[in-house]
Amino acid sequence: MQKTIYDKILAKGNLEVDKIISEAKLEAKKIEDEIVNKALKHSEKQIEKAENDAKKLINHQKRLLDLEKRQALLTAKQTVIKEVFDQVLNKLTSFEGKELLDFTAKLIKEQNVIGNEIMRVNKDSYNVYLKALSTNKKDELVELDLLNKKLNTNFKLSNEIVNIKDGFLLEGTDFDLNFSITNLVNKLRLKHEQEIAKELFD
Repeated sequence: MQKTIYDKILAKGNLEVDKIISEAKLEAKKIEDEIVNKALKHSEKQIEKAENDAKKLINHQKRLLDLEKRQALLTAKQTVIKEVFDQVLNKLTSFEGKELLDFTAKLIKEQNVIGNEIMRVNKDSYNVYLKALSTNKKDELVELDLLNKKLNTNFKLSNEIVNIKDGFLLEGTDFDLNFSITNLVNKLRLKHEQEIAKELFD
């Protein structure tokens, strides 16, 4: 059967339609690929940004943690060293009898004294010093015979109290010497703190 003009036109139209559809599909695929690629690139950038942000946050947290560790270690060191020197202070301020006599003599030997100064102490320490440094009884001025024998001096203890935390004063004609145990321990701490910290923590 012979094709009519109508059939030919229809067949040609179908070919054109198929061509248009095929080209449209190719164009759609191209557009789809572009959109997918853009989306992938955007996703990659987002992922990269998220990774960089996470790294920055982790590094920041690490630095904070390191700082906290150093501060905690420093606080721990200071606490331990303070406890060491508090114990030293407690030990020295608790001396009585022969220990106090020997300690007092040692402190005085390290200073330039005339040897006839008047010793003054606080109210709570008076009886402790009197008993440790003298065989005499309480009086306005008591000869410190046990201390004088050790040092070949002529010290006396006054019953007039002074407002010092611990230790004693030696009152001379020209100047006074302060033998505060707290001051002594603070000086020792300043002098030896780094050395002790190194020994304890390194």
